[in-house]
Amino acid sequence: MKISILKSDTFKTTKWSGGTTTELYIHPEQAAYQNRDFDFRLSKAIVTDQESVFTPLPKTHRKLMVLEGSITLTHENQPSKQLSEFDVDTFDGDRKTSCAGSCTDFNLMMMGNTSGNLEGFQIQKNQAIERDVPTGLEFVFDYNFGGKTNITVADEAHCIDEGDLMIIERPESRRIRISAFKNSNLVWVNITTKSGINNSA
Repeated sequence: MKISILKSDTFKTTKWSGGTTTELYIHPEQAAYQNRDFDFRLSKAIVTDQESVFTPLPKTHRKLMVLEGSITLTHENQPSKQLSEFDVDTFDGDRKTSCAGSCTDFNLMMMGNTSGNLEGFQIQKNQAIERDVPTGLEFVFDYNFGGKTNITVADEAHCIDEGDLMIIERPESRRIRISAFKNSNLVWVNITTKSGINNSA
């Protein structure tokens, strides 16, 4: 098991047609979003334009969670979906997708054999909860969108500030404790990569 914490000031933000996007993590580390050679990618985006069209991403499976604000997503040949705080939409990246409204959202992009789930939740100041970790996961991520928390894994405590990303590779602990120093909004991500995109045929 390996635990890492990426600080908010290390992330790079770039522009896209509808606003800005911040890459939080990409796997494998040598992959590049522009090359579409990743197993999975985590990012946070700010949608500023009231009408925008998502970048096409062939062979990519996407999960998008609204962190703040509300939007309506329309996928080609599918009914529109309204999303507000912590709502998640799952869709294929090659499907033409338009967005109405503005928000801050969290994105999980997956390719090949990678599978994963997103869950958003709130913890109030001085509250503590425990989360079970299923067996067979290759990665667990905790993104602190707002607030400040203390996360205990295998009796070792880690302080997670606003905007930080905690990474647990090959988790061995079956239970993780989270306590809040402030009211906090968190995104929890579970990932299984299996054989990876370069070995899938």
